[in-house]
Amino acid sequence: MKNAFENEPPAIEDTSEFRDPKAEKIVGLLEKLELSDVLSTEEKRQEFFRNLDFETFRDFLIRINGISRGIPIKKREIDGRDVILDAGAFGIRATPDFEDKEKLLRELYQLAQGMDDIKSSALLLGAGINAVHPFTDGNGRTARLVFTLIRDGYTGSAEERQKLIELLGESGRKKLDLTPAHIQREVTEKQKENAMLGYMDNPTLVEYENVRELPFLENIPAEKKERFIRMIEDGYQDYALLAIYEYLMGRGKFDQQYFKTVPDDSHHIMDEQGKIIPDPEHTTKQVIPLKNIIAELSEDDIEEILSNNAKAKREYVHLLADVIAHPENYPFPDKSGWNEYGNLKEYYLNRLMSRHKEFFRKKK
Repeated sequence: MKNAFENEPPAIEDTSEFRDPKAEKIVGLLEKLELSDVLSTEEKRQEFFRNLDFETFRDFLIRINGISRGIPIKKREIDGRDVILDAGAFGIRATPDFEDKEKLLRELYQLAQGMDDIKSSALLLGAGINAVHPFTDGNGRTARLVFTLIRDGYTGSAEERQKLIELLGESGRKKLDLTPAHIQREVTEKQKENAMLGYMDNPTLVEYENVRELPFLENIPAEKKERFIRMIEDGYQDYALLAIYEYLMGRGKFDQQYFKTVPDDSHHIMDEQGKIIPDPEHTTKQVIPLKNIIAELSEDDIEEILSNNAKAKREYVHLLADVIAHPENYPFPDKSGWNEYGNLKEYYLNRLMSRHKEFFRKKK
């Protein structure tokens, strides 16, 4: 059967007719602000960056994001409410709660300001803007511009002008995509370990596919049910798992009603002959049945879990930032021998460089 949307034209925001003029306008803004005077050398960038207050930085983000999306001046703002990321093979993932986004941006900015290496500061902010997703759209374009200006600077040359226009244009993501999805799994595993989930065998929520069919207590308001269900649908194996686990631990609920041990054949290792075999140390996993939990939740319980979920999303952003700011604390957790990286930051940067060789090509 033919896809009904196969011949549907792309959204106007995804076409060169829309994006390219906006990109040129943003580059024109850089020239109007005379940023080439303060971004031309690494020393100047470092000094400018360290003395730039967060409010000015935030307003700059809002301005360039608004221009890139064609939003009128008076309507430009941090507007990323209920944004869900679809990272393809990396899965669906909720972004931090809207109420936390500006504070998280401030924290990331202040952390980046205190770093000695300007390229690491650029990486932290590029990845951080993508993770926080302060805007409904255009976060990738905003992150690419900030990353490039801080990392490589800007002199106003025709070559640099064209480079920025292409990064902000229709094919910008192909030239550079700073998504932290490249180390999402590793950072999430570290977050689970910090939450004491590490001692469990592959903890997993089950029955999440049918969460809308599972019965709540009769007196739970519909709005509260929907918020809980959305929490599960938007990230059942990451934030929701952490939120529910914290709730269960706080209530002392450790028995088989809430944690069941079942067989698991998903873990494999390489033996001495180079063959892939089941990992004898991981033959089971512990699952958390949603049905048993939901059937007992009061309205206050649901609110507590939702609060835990918001906290887990904040913690993920903090942990991602710390991986970049303090890489010595996060050795790469690979034991296969196939990949050799000193730490998670090096792994993330290597993945970016391997996918975007032209962008990271050294200048002659």
